[in-house]
Amino acid sequence: MKIQLRKVIALFKKDMKDTSKNVNVMILLVLPLLFTFLYQFIDLGGEGMPKEFILFISVLMNLCLVPVSFLSMIIAEEKEKNTLRTLMLSNVSAGDFLLSKSLVTFLYMQVVNLLIFFIIGQDMSTLLPFLGITTISSFCMIFIGAVAGLVSKDQMSTSLVTVPFMLIFLIPPMFEAVNPIFAAIARWVPTTAMMNLYFGTEGGPWYATIWFQVLVILLWTAASAVAFGLIFRKRSLDN
Repeated sequence: MKIQLRKVIALFKKDMKDTSKNVNVMILLVLPLLFTFLYQFIDLGGEGMPKEFILFISVLMNLCLVPVSFLSMIIAEEKEKNTLRTLMLSNVSAGDFLLSKSLVTFLYMQVVNLLIFFIIGQDMSTLLPFLGITTISSFCMIFIGAVAGLVSKDQMSTSLVTVPFMLIFLIPPMFEAVNPIFAAIARWVPTTAMMNLYFGTEGGPWYATIWFQVLVILLWTAASAVAFGLIFRKRSLDN
């Protein structure tokens, strides 16, 4: 995809301004932080929830809400305002469009991740691995959110498109330990791969290796990137 830095910078400034005024997308940023606070007050037989579990749930929620729902909503907003068609006709490439939206989404996502990390009080020695792994894992989620935004008619309809993805990315990793069906699905889900890379794997079958986790993330990223390019091109030709 062709990238024109000048156009990306202009689009990025526009997107930052637009998202700061959109109440719907701001709510998506607050939800993971809200749950991070609430989980710390849950009493489990005289003890609070383990910090690692709170981090696991909160980051999963953030990774599902921001790259998927947040990005799809801001793309759908462009369609509502009829600016997406204008951008397509003004020689803005799929690369320019996606990179701008992705940078905004990535920035918000990592800010929320950092806040979650510090609210929970994680060991600072794990900060760089945490940021590195969440960065790599965010790529496929960003492409998926972009695809959802392109196929959605408006901001309201994005929920119909994104909810199935969010259920797949959120539920199986949470319940894989108690349900064999969820466990079978979870091993092929990028959010599970991300958490396995961060918390580590302890031997076991072939699908518990680090290389398998990386492969899962790469496969999802490649497939979603191809889907975005094809759909963006089709939308451009339709217009």
